[in-house]
Amino acid sequence: MGGEDPIVAALHEGAPIKYETAYEIPEFGYYQRAHTVVSYIFESGRWLATLDQGTLLELRPSS
Repeated sequence: MGGEDPIVAALHEGAPIKYETAYEIPEFGYYQRAHTVVSYIFESGRWLATLDQGTLLELRPSS
């Protein structure tokens, strides 16, 4: 097989970052913690987001 695996090659040029955040809408009594993983690549002198995977946000009252 010729060449490097594309996923392995991308990992050499990119960076996945995991964020933990909280969303709150007080007037609706909404609060939820969430995790998001964003994958970036470095191209033409800047970082570009290539994939954004997050927690499903559901509207439910805070407790």
